[in-house]
Amino acid sequence: MKSTKQNKISIKLLLPGKTLMIAYLLLIGTGNAQIYPNWFLNQGNLSCKGAVVGYANNYFHQDSSLAEAKRNGCWNYAVNQELQIDFKQAFWLTEGGNYWMGAKKNLNFDTSMVKLSESFLKVMHSFFTPNLVVILLTKKGCTSLKTHYSNISQIPPPPWTTTTPSSSRNYFATGSSPHYYYEKDSWLKAEENAHFNLARQVFIKIQSLQKKSTRESQQITNEEVSVTLRNVQVMARWKNVKNNVYYVLIKMPK
Repeated sequence: MKSTKQNKISIKLLLPGKTLMIAYLLLIGTGNAQIYPNWFLNQGNLSCKGAVVGYANNYFHQDSSLAEAKRNGCWNYAVNQELQIDFKQAFWLTEGGNYWMGAKKNLNFDTSMVKLSESFLKVMHSFFTPNLVVILLTKKGCTSLKTHYSNISQIPPPPWTTTTPSSSRNYFATGSSPHYYYEKDSWLKAEENAHFNLARQVFIKIQSLQKKSTRESQQITNEEVSVTLRNVQVMARWKNVKNNVYYVLIKMPK
């Protein structure tokens, strides 16, 4: 008979002035738990105003994790309010293959908004796994939010992971990331890539220089993106447990 292993995840509900332990999940299995709160997986369904998620590593002292997660959430809030993206990359196409020649990118946003948002963003919920802490921050509302949890390994791939949604009112973009040692880095990288993909939808300038001869053909392509993203919202997250790939869907009004 094979032995089983129990993984314990602590889930906390944070309310103003007190911390209330609401549940322990005991998961039977041989690997790490893949349980996430639905407000994390389907953030776009929340009715809360100014909802944003913050990430942190799960440190020995949980207060330190929560403080770092809130700082990160305020940082993410400022980035989503207004982000200037300047991005350039070049490719060299030859008969032997397509080669990436390098890239240069700059991200600029109002850092004063990070400090300002600390005064009005409130922690509504927190979620702990062995190496990750995520918190839900909102301006107001969500006080009666009922938190449910899902095993992401049992959720089939959402359609948006392969086909980006289209709308006459909003831009949508997806971003993905491989697995890093710290899970928070994987989710943050997926969000960053989603921002870049969104920027490429809004504005991209492509220049191409081609050289042909009787012996060979070469082409150098330059891509340039320069755009300001405003009022971006994270809509959904999903993880391919088998391949360890993380996905994030975002939107922005047109």
